[in-house]
This record gives sequence, C-alpha cells and structure tokens, in this order.
Amino acid sequence: MSKVQRISLAAILAGAIGAPAGVPAPIPREVLPMTPAPARLPVEGEFPSLGGATAWLNSPPLTPEGLRGKAVLVKLIWRMFRARVFGDRMAAIGQSLAARMRLALKQQDVPLWLDSPMTELITDEDGTVTGGVVERDGGQRRIHARRGVILASGGFDHDMTWRRQHLPVLEKDWSFGNPAAMGDGIRAGEKVGGSTDLLDEAWWFPAICWPDGRLQFMLNERMMPSQFVVNGDGKRFINEAAPYMDFAHAMIEGQRSGVAHIPCWLITDIRSFHRHVVADARHDDLSALGRGGAVDDEPVAVEDAFVLHAQAAHLEKVIGTRVE
Repeated sequence: MSKVQRISLAAILAGAIGAPAGVPAPIPREVLPMTPAPARLPVEGEFPSLGGATAWLNSPPLTPEGLRGKAVLVKLIWRMFRARVFGDRMAAIGQSLAARMRLALKQQDVPLWLDSPMTELITDEDGTVTGGVVERDGGQRRIHARRGVILASGGFDHDMTWRRQHLPVLEKDWSFGNPAAMGDGIRAGEKVGGSTDLLDEAWWFPAICWPDGRLQFMLNERMMPSQFVVNGDGKRFINEAAPYMDFAHAMIEGQRSGVAHIPCWLITDIRSFHRHVVADARHDDLSALGRGGAVDDEPVAVEDAFVLHAQAAHLEKVIGTRVE
C-alpha cells in the first residue's frame, strides 16, 4: 500500500506496497481423459470485407510533406541513439523550453545574470512600471526597460505562512518548485498596485515522497492494473486514471471533509509490483524503502497496517475479498 500526499504546486504520494491478505488458494481438480470428437462451429457472420486493406495496398505514394514527416522521425531516432552512445544530455518538455530560451539569449548576446534577485519595481509618476531594482555583486542596480517588464519569478511554493493562508489543508513544505520561490515577484507586483487571483491554485501533481526526502511524479502508477487508491476510510474517492489536476483537487476537497485524503493510499499486490513499474522502484528496493517508511512489503492485518485507521469493511468492498 502506498500513502498519497500532496504539496503546493505538486501533490505527494508517500507510502507502502503490500501483498493482499486473504487470497483464495487454488482448488485441486481431478484430470480426466478426453476423447476427441468432431464439432460443428456456429456461423458467426459474413467474412469481413478486405476493401480497406485493398485500398491501402493501392494507395498513392507518400507526398513530399509526408516524406518530411518521416525524415523528422528518423532524425529524432538518430538523436536518441547518438545521445545514448556518446552520453549526450537530451532535454524535453519544460527543460527543452528553458534550453531553447537560453540558446536564443546567447544568439542575441543577451547577458544572463545569476544570483541577482529583483527587490522592487520602478514606476514613473503615472504608476507605469518602467524597470526594477536588482541586487548584484553586493550592491543595488536600477534597470530600466524601454518596452515593458515581465514578471516570471514563479509562485510562493516555499513560503508556508502564505500558503497556509490561502490553502490551510496543506501543512507541509512539499513542492517541486524552485527552493527560491518565495513569492517575491508577486509581492513586488502587489506593492505597485498589481492585482492577483487564484492564489489558492497551482499546478497540482500526485507524487511519492521517498525516505531521503526526494519527490517523484506519479503518473503511470495510478492507472496500472491491480492497483487502486483509497482515503483514510478505505474508500475509493476518484478514478485513479483521472488527470493529475482532477486527482489533486479531489484530494483537497476530500481533506476538507474531515476524512484523511492527504495522504491517501495506493494499494497493490506484489504480482502487480513485479510486472509494472512503480515510481522506478524495483522489488529489491522494497526493504530499503520500508526502513524509511515509504513502503511496507509485509502481509499484515489491515487494522495494523492502515495507520490512517481505514475501515476494513470498506476496503473489503473495494478489493472484493475478505481482509484477514
């Protein structure tokens, strides 16, 4: 079983995998000899048409646009192969976006200042933002912009006082966000008259918290066979394969009801764990993870294992077998 927890800008899944108790034993059967006999198969309908296959075989050759698409695919496969052989690092999704922006800055000879926080915005007599004050090399510099100022400083992931003000059900500092994300940019905008909205929202994502404090996204694990998620009462509260934003919102709303949903529990059995990837963990990792409190691979009674006081009767309805 696996605890599911949640964080600002991400949700946290921390917990245990356990083999289910009360699995019925196979019933022995007597093997009887079988005598071959002719059988008449029922007519299931007309033979399906092969018109589609014939049309595909006689389809026109690829157009130049189609060939370009195939060339892009071959190029991508080659890049992946080359990266694997020569140890090149490939960036994808958000990392690729940031890498491309950095490349554009270099191509335009735009300097990139690190360790240079913006402390306040500069405005003119009409209140129009014209620049910002930046701390750099031990002093303050006033940077003026000709066309505008973009605030892309992130949220307040790690300002727990502010977070609890807008979403009290989140108690711990669990976030995938930048450790420096304390809401400085938002405060600077408010100071010069900027308005804010949706401060109780974020990019929510269920995740697992390993014993070393490392957080890991939980995407495919929630939709694998032989696995389901329950709250502190042992009840399913959402389709496990739901979009991660919907899943996290269900955790928040459930927590507000007074029933523990943060954390909640991912229940699976050892056969499913062997067959499917669970947070990149192997079965050999279970003992080490168990010592850290993230995984419990011992078949124990639900009354003892469910530290969230889940009701065994509710859990039995979900599993479909008696919980011993």
